[in-house]
Amino acid sequence: MEKSKKKTTLQKEPLHTTLTLDVLMRLTHMNRISTKQEVGEFLFRLAFLMDLKNIIAKTGEDDFLALYSFRKRTYRFTTGVLEKYIGFECTGANESFLPRKSFFRSVFFSQFSAMMTARSYGIGLSLPKELTRETESGTQILSPDNNPENVKGAELIAGKLMKKIPVVAFSGKNREFLIGEMSFKPYEDYLPQPKLPKPGPAEYKKRDEYNRQRDKTWSEKLGNEYLYFLNSWDWETDVIRKGGKCGLRTALGEIILPPLFENLKLLSSRRGKAGELKKGDRVVAMKDGKWGVVEADGNGTWLIEPEYDYIGYPNNITFFLKDGKWSIMNISTRECLVKDCDEVPAWNGLMFMNRVGTYKKKGKWGVIMDWGAMTKPLFDDVSGDTDDGPVEVKYNGKNGFINEKNEFTEDEDEAYYLYSTD
Repeated sequence: MEKSKKKTTLQKEPLHTTLTLDVLMRLTHMNRISTKQEVGEFLFRLAFLMDLKNIIAKTGEDDFLALYSFRKRTYRFTTGVLEKYIGFECTGANESFLPRKSFFRSVFFSQFSAMMTARSYGIGLSLPKELTRETESGTQILSPDNNPENVKGAELIAGKLMKKIPVVAFSGKNREFLIGEMSFKPYEDYLPQPKLPKPGPAEYKKRDEYNRQRDKTWSEKLGNEYLYFLNSWDWETDVIRKGGKCGLRTALGEIILPPLFENLKLLSSRRGKAGELKKGDRVVAMKDGKWGVVEADGNGTWLIEPEYDYIGYPNNITFFLKDGKWSIMNISTRECLVKDCDEVPAWNGLMFMNRVGTYKKKGKWGVIMDWGAMTKPLFDDVSGDTDDGPVEVKYNGKNGFINEKNEFTEDEDEAYYLYSTD
């Protein structure tokens, strides 16, 4: 890792510092920094993830959160730069403020999208080599060993970095600013968007051919070629606006949702973009200040009438908020599966992580799969390796699993509810 110089052109390149912070926050699953506690937690996560104790010892520098490259040069992302952005919210983050227990389990949930976003702007974080490996799909970040020595070192570094942020940042008008006066939207407000051409029928045909090859023979060379091809075109559906209302138009120019709606909830964090949607997809839309679900059929037919205060991403099963009460519904059948929930955890509006969702009712947890299987709210806690493996639960003080009859079992071989990336 190259030792960075004390004098850099950091201030002359304000755009890439903004995206670097966003990538770091995504990698550590922090979607906001608005209080002193959250700043300390963010610094701890960075110190742990990036092994800052060893990097600082090797470089002799002690005021940076990360080393990163931009246009073939190495820069320091310092506490001074962080201080300028404290309090701004990152859009598109995958999780809210997490306790450390959950952090150790799921810190690498969104690394791929974060790193690819950074790379599309020519930014590369200088992560310790022992924390990365090269795969056919690109660079993958590995979890450092979760041992007390690593945690202790990260806490020490985070404590030192916190001392460099002035107390005034957390008082008076600064505190009001931190709590939420400003919104930090790096993609929309600060970064120049790369202007890519729209694909035509020939490009869609070529993409289909690549996907067919992936099912048969695949290689690192072909994977890199495919990634370059994908990044050369703008596949996203555009948000169109008319008379203060919005709709959707595909990359091929087909209007799949006329501009009749006050607002749309979309996964893409890019201004004017909606990810890649096609005709027939469901979209959460607003009318008269309330949310419902429409079909992108060219007309905007209501599937769920606009009478809700919040609706999650419209998979077959999702969650709703109305009059202060949460519920879970199967959109396809219009069946309400659970009423009056205390809580429905979500990640950027997505109820399911690797096919598993959870809900809390009357102080107990229930589990629901994206294909419909579900338990009653029976459990004191729900956990597990969210990448793969059985869902782990705690029931009457015992740790175990859930069998096919939706009952508690201590036998892992009977586990029926499983996290899956398939």
